Amino acid sequence: IINTAQKEKPSLIIIDSIQTIYSGQIANEPGNISQIRLCTNKLLELSNLSHIPIIIIGHLTKDGSVAGPKTLEHLVDVVLYLEGDPHYGYRTLRASKNRFGSTNTMGLFEMTGNGLTEIKDPTLFFLEDGLENNQNTIFSLVTEGQRSFVVEIQALVSKTAFGYPQRKSLGFDINRLHMNIAILNKRLSLPLDTQDIYLNITGGLKIKDMGADLAVVAAILNSFYNKSQAENILAIGEIGLNGEIRAVPFINDKVKTAINLGFKNIYIPYSAKSAINKQLINKIKLIKSLSEFNEILK
Repeated sequence: IINTAQKEKPSLIIIDSIQTIYSGQIANEPGNISQIRLCTNKLLELSNLSHIPIIIIGHLTKDGSVAGPKTLEHLVDVVLYLEGDPHYGYRTLRASKNRFGSTNTMGLFEMTGNGLTEIKDPTLFFLEDGLENNQNTIFSLVTEGQRSFVVEIQALVSKTAFGYPQRKSLGFDINRLHMNIAILNKRLSLPLDTQDIYLNITGGLKIKDMGADLAVVAAILNSFYNKSQAENILAIGEIGLNGEIRAVPFINDKVKTAINLGFKNIYIPYSAKSAINKQLINKIKLIKSLSEFNEILK
């Protein structure tokens, strides 16, 4: 590979995969840690001397991390994860390490007949039917990397048929769901310990933004009270263990985006009031506590 690269001088080299190549300088088999370390070091040396960018593809474990010890990740300059759900046509490209820039960016691509194409404006991409056909539902505006997406949050609360209530979540951290349910139990005295709760983030996106807490709580309360809202609700805020609603980063930008998209019922924490531009204040609803929010949704 190295001799061919030095002779042909390509503009880009892709190694697929590093676990399948080996050097005769050591006796270990391909995929061995010693082979991976030696081959990667040789490729790094080639890249530095010839100024040829090299993309090394590595195997992943079942939990989605690079296979083997952190040797490969320590050696290279950038680590990228290309991820996607087999049931959906989109792929996300995230950086977990970058020696030359920020890791707070994310690329979003759609698989088409012509291959992967970039999604230029992903704000409404994860709404399967758009805003017009999603009436009386709960939304949130979450940030992944430096991009914001509108997501629809669905919840189903039903009486437990057996002694232990079920908690299922698709696209939202299950531990955070358990915490939000415990807060509702304690601070609002709701009998959720006798209810099965299922949560779904439509579109297949897995969100990590804690600002979705308020929308998750709204979806659970809506289903618990078996009530549909007159208009769509968009909620942004983090729920504290004492039932307080906390502001989240970039909330002014999120509010501005939500208003531009046509949302009328926008709920955010009262503590974020100082971060919101004065011309936007009259277009949003400030919530001081979880109990106040609960009274609105009843």
